Amino acid sequence: MTREKLQKLILKDDLKGIIDILLTEPAKSNVAKALNGRLIELNKQNNQGTIGLEAYNIERNRIRASLIELAENESPADTDKSSANLLQKVGAFLLIPILIGGLIYAFYAKSNAAAAEVSQGQGVVPKDTATLIPKDTARVITQKPPLVLKKINSPISYQLNNLPFNTKKEYRKGLGYLHKQYSWQVDTPISIRPEDIKMDYQDSTKIMNVQIQKVLVSNSIHIKKKKARVLKNSLWIEPNSEDGAFWQGINGHATSKLNSFLKGSKSSKNKIKNYYTQAFKSKIKELNPELPMEEVIFKITFDQFQFHNGGFVGF
Repeated sequence: MTREKLQKLILKDDLKGIIDILLTEPAKSNVAKALNGRLIELNKQNNQGTIGLEAYNIERNRIRASLIELAENESPADTDKSSANLLQKVGAFLLIPILIGGLIYAFYAKSNAAAAEVSQGQGVVPKDTATLIPKDTARVITQKPPLVLKKINSPISYQLNNLPFNTKKEYRKGLGYLHKQYSWQVDTPISIRPEDIKMDYQDSTKIMNVQIQKVLVSNSIHIKKKKARVLKNSLWIEPNSEDGAFWQGINGHATSKLNSFLKGSKSSKNKIKNYYTQAFKSKIKELNPELPMEEVIFKITFDQFQFHNGGFVGF
């Protein structure tokens, strides 16, 4: 029964399962422990991204070959020759695609070296372009070239619309006084420039880090829906007499209100973050269609707002 389990695990390429069975056999447990330690360390390096794909596959193939050899040795007395032969056949079967991959790798490496000779006009491949072919081609696994991430190269703009503001003003003249409330709405664009976007993608973890250093607030403010309302009037003959002067300076009032609003409005900051998160995902996918977007984990951070007058406020 144990031999049949080993055969199935080898076919599945379940190295951990093979080790677990071999650890129960006293004559093989010490070697199995050592191979288990190598497998754990290899998986750790792979998860941390400290080992390349080619080196990872080579070491894993070595561990697999050692496990198959260990499973074949010192077989129980009731194990017939057919079981041992099957283990050998399974091991050979698993190495067939590896051997084919190695031969293909060697062929293309030779072709690239020949092309380098022609481009240099020499009979010897220069050292910096030569491709070294591993001696053990059966263990070579071809590796995908690293992804060259295309960066965002144009500003991404967003429009803040219908932001409501109001302020109260008190006017006095002799014995008369007037209290008024002015209200209005503001539309203003904000944008993020390419030079303020820092992007980094780790193919091993599928994590896309996007850091936004500055969100620029435009000085182009559109004022609309202006209203004035009298709160108190005592001996003030013309209640609209001060409105003209107030509306002439509305841009200054609106800018001050907008800056304060962006400093304290958490909901607006979240709205801006949500918009730009979707905008960045869409733009990055457009520029890099080869990215497996269904697997990519986006981590987007925003540092600060910059107002048109040069002031900053944390995001």
